[in-house]
Amino acid sequence: MIDLLLLYVLLAMACASISFVWLNTSAFVEWTKLLFLGKLFYVNEYLAATIDDPVQTYPEYLVFHHNCFLTRMLVCPHCFSYWLTAVINSILFSVITISTFPDIVTIIVIWVLFIPSWLILSYCTLFLHQLLQCVLRARL
Repeated sequence: MIDLLLLYVLLAMACASISFVWLNTSAFVEWTKLLFLGKLFYVNEYLAATIDDPVQTYPEYLVFHHNCFLTRMLVCPHCFSYWLTAVINSILFSVITISTFPDIVTIIVIWVLFIPSWLILSYCTLFLHQLLQCVLRARL
């Protein structure tokens, strides 16, 4: 039980870090340039647009120039952390249930428990993301 709780804390910290890096840094832009994926993710267009408006971040650029449901989901901190934790938590639960419980009834019970844990992990991730933002703003 303690191991699972520790795993959830580590997952929340990892999701908060990913969320913070995506929403507050230019790491995604730099890595896509490094891996030559600029055309695929509109990074080349973003870099051309930052000449005129250097304050604009990449997520803000996506919403302004390529506004659709997916980009709004990627830019909203609440939505992004919610779906990020949903994906990571479903992968975790799949690995745990397949490797540990071969019984179908046990798998169904565990997947019923999946939804509350997903929501808790999502809120923890969002809290850690906001906390990280506050700490870094205080340091500047």
